[in-house]
Amino acid sequence: MNEDELDMPDPESPWIYVLGAVVLAAVAGFAAAQDAPVWVLYIAAGVVGLISTIGAVGVGVLIGIRRADLLRDKP
Repeated sequence: MNEDELDMPDPESPWIYVLGAVVLAAVAGFAAAQDAPVWVLYIAAGVVGLISTIGAVGVGVLIGIRRADLLRDKP
């Protein structure tokens, strides 16, 4: 096994947070265009934050499992 195989992406990858911000901006823009009450924006922010957090934790767990497998098989 190469040392290169252990070079995995950082679990703190910013992409899930960027995606959450883009979705939140889209929902907030749509709600503002529809003259929605403020509580709709709060609910949207909470849901997007929850999805982003679950996604970030999931990516971290998957990368951790992969690293553990690679280290376990290392002679």
